[in-house]
Amino acid sequence: MSHIHLTNDNVLGAYEWKGKLDLLNIVMIGLAEELPGHDERYELHRLLGALLSKELTIDEKLNIIGEEYDIPIEESFRKTNY
Repeated sequence: MSHIHLTNDNVLGAYEWKGKLDLLNIVMIGLAEELPGHDERYELHRLLGALLSKELTIDEKLNIIGEEYDIPIEESFRKTNY
């Protein structure tokens, strides 16, 4: 387990940030080397894994996006990306 925290370092002068630093959120998502199976528990991991995969073909990626996640993909998009 790690404790990661941010510090305020004035690099180019002292500008007072007017935003709310307590609203800062960082999301870390670990992706497996192998694409997880189609399962509700791993939906986000599977989608991101498919998009970033070096092993899947473009057609396989587009099929996962369109069929499993109901994200519409126009046929013209398929043709222009080959």
